[in-house]
Amino acid sequence: MKRNNDLIRVILLAIEDYEITGSLKNSLNFTRSEQIAESISPGNVLNVMRYHLELLSDAGFFSKKKACMTRKGRDFLANARDQEVWEKAMQVAGHLSFDVFMCALKQAAFQSAMTALNAQDTMLPCPDGDVIT
Repeated sequence: MKRNNDLIRVILLAIEDYEITGSLKNSLNFTRSEQIAESISPGNVLNVMRYHLELLSDAGFFSKKKACMTRKGRDFLANARDQEVWEKAMQVAGHLSFDVFMCALKQAAFQSAMTALNAQDTMLPCPDGDVIT
């Protein structure tokens, strides 16, 4: 089974929404969710969801034990929430390893923030020791 980064994002947004409102309907982008759902055969939805929840757990984004999103998952959403940032990262590295994709997502989010601050030539040291320029 292949990892679907869009589905990972949708699942985390749904978890966050549920934690805040108790409902899954308020912040989900149903158009995007429907496009994802169309790519999954009806008999395979449960397996695909389990697989992606396991990926989220393995990456440290979701705690199966507590059934909630972790700080790492919230940090991911902070970068992934903006559609323009998400699309840029997906275009550049959506087909590559998750680590490379995460770096591209961080860089796209950083560039967006720097553009908003009107400061172009700044370096951002990441908590994991990487430097994004």
